[in-house]
Amino acid sequence: MQYITDRQALQTKTPPAEMYVREAELRDLRETLRPVANGHAVDGAVIYGPSGAGKTHAAKLMVGQLADAIGERAEQDDQRFGPTADADDGPAAVSTVHIDCWDYSSYAAIFNRLLEAVGETAKPPNTPGYELTAHLREQLANPFVVILDEADQIADDRVLYELHKRPEVALLCIVNDYYEFMEALEPRVESRLGGYYPIEFPKYDTEQLQTILARRRDQGVVDGVVPDGVLEAVVDVSENDARKAIKNLRKAVLKAEQRGREQVTPALVREVAPETDRELIEKTFSKLTRDQRVLYEILVEDGGRLSIGEIYDRFCERVSNPPSKRTATRNLKKMSYYHIVDFSGEKSARRYWAATDELYPEGKAAAD
Repeated sequence: MQYITDRQALQTKTPPAEMYVREAELRDLRETLRPVANGHAVDGAVIYGPSGAGKTHAAKLMVGQLADAIGERAEQDDQRFGPTADADDGPAAVSTVHIDCWDYSSYAAIFNRLLEAVGETAKPPNTPGYELTAHLREQLANPFVVILDEADQIADDRVLYELHKRPEVALLCIVNDYYEFMEALEPRVESRLGGYYPIEFPKYDTEQLQTILARRRDQGVVDGVVPDGVLEAVVDVSENDARKAIKNLRKAVLKAEQRGREQVTPALVREVAPETDRELIEKTFSKLTRDQRVLYEILVEDGGRLSIGEIYDRFCERVSNPPSKRTATRNLKKMSYYHIVDFSGEKSARRYWAATDELYPEGKAAAD
């Protein structure tokens, strides 16, 4: 007997129709985007919080609802971008795109994805930035909602600067840490994004995550296979990370099915958790930039706790044209969000170390 009745319900890439436990955050996003439905320009928002907090799902959900509302031009419930008293006829259409800036970090890569999203052919990689900008500008007849996921990975702040200048563009930047993201920007870019609405997605509390898991279980698993008490165990081993929790739930159900167990037990959940952790870390590691991989190697090879000065000196020995020490620090902090690097202490007393050495030497980056 198969215990999973709806595989989509236990897939992290498929958000539920509504994010029940994020009503306040969804309301903030909806109000940020509402002017677009009414034909008005809007800057956008910076959505921030830890991994697995629902940031990307929420942004995609709200942008999808906005596109539906504009496309249908039918009467919508006021919670779903309904017209306000001062609304004009509104736009006839809206373009949208989600870009993972870990996969597309350069100016050319991001702008080519933007061009493709508005129906234009991608340009050669060596196309000058000003030409890419001009091509995009020519295509922007309607509003364009752009989700820049992992926006702190963008290699060139001009991306944000140029998109901000376009009144047709509503920009949603998704990052882990709002203040670190803003402080790392060029002053002219920081001053412009300072007007964007910051929307925090804190880590799910235990009750919220159990609610998410219970709805997924009820939708996708045979009744009785996953008792409520097991959901508590899933939350415990998943560190309140929804992505981890859904994966752990799915793996535990499959493990119970394979072994002929009538129910999932807390012991099964604890058994599958390390495998889930490793899979998520490996997935993130595969997306690291070359510089980030070198930083990781330095920490693994030393095996101890290093200051940023010690790390940066060794980094400069391995990499030609190294980025600034500030950028190296930002990269180390970024990797800490995904449990590849860890640290303790503040300012000059801060020390970094590799959170795991299992990714080395498989992912070793060659020195310049």
